[in-house]
Amino acid sequence: MSERKESSVLFSLRELQTIEEERVSEEAQSAIQAAENIRLSKEAEVQAVRDAEEARRQATELAERQARDEVERKQREEQMRLEDSERRARVDAQAMIEQQRMAKEMELKVMEAKRKKPAWIIAALGAVVFVGGVAFFLKNQSDNKADADKVAQEQKLAAADAKKALKALAAASAQLETDIAANDEAFKKALAAVDAADTAEKRASAAKDLKARKAEAARLAEVRRAQEKARVKATKRAERKKYNKCANSSDPLCGI
Repeated sequence: MSERKESSVLFSLRELQTIEEERVSEEAQSAIQAAENIRLSKEAEVQAVRDAEEARRQATELAERQARDEVERKQREEQMRLEDSERRARVDAQAMIEQQRMAKEMELKVMEAKRKKPAWIIAALGAVVFVGGVAFFLKNQSDNKADADKVAQEQKLAAADAKKALKALAAASAQLETDIAANDEAFKKALAAVDAADTAEKRASAAKDLKARKAEAARLAEVRRAQEKARVKATKRAERKKYNKCANSSDPLCGI
């Protein structure tokens, strides 16, 4: 009888010991898991910060690249205008020199004819001088008008391109605002998920998503600023005044 009681006590002690060992093991496992969750959470936060910095860097590079491209485009346009102005100036100067040369040459011929020829020949030579001068003047006016028409056509095409660019920018801006609204909604959900997280793993995941939403918001803001700059420039090009074909012309009737 006493042996059975002793055996029962020993069994109960072993069972209690086993339960205690399992409890200690579970506590140790829980501590290990908690430490692992903390490590993963810190790694996720660090990675989220890196991702945000990378997104910000890429957005900055994009804005700087667009600014450089715009500066280079303006420089090319200015260089083309200068070259065109110089070309027209050279043509006008050469035409004036040629006109003066022809006038001087005809004047010398008339003077020579006065000494050697009768009056009717002198009159004929004068008529030739007059007709030649008129023909040269008309040709010069025609060349000036052709240059003016070319510039006006180029400005008309540039304005049309600017209007197309404005239309494309309007569509892109509408899509951007949709993306911004969607990201704002996702940001609110991520913030709510951080507050509602009941484990370290869920909290780390929500924090990572929150960082990503912040980085996306910064990127979208950079895109919005770039679009606004492009819109202002395209609007100026589209509203640029038309070229006045007679502004620099010596013909008071503008070729009429």
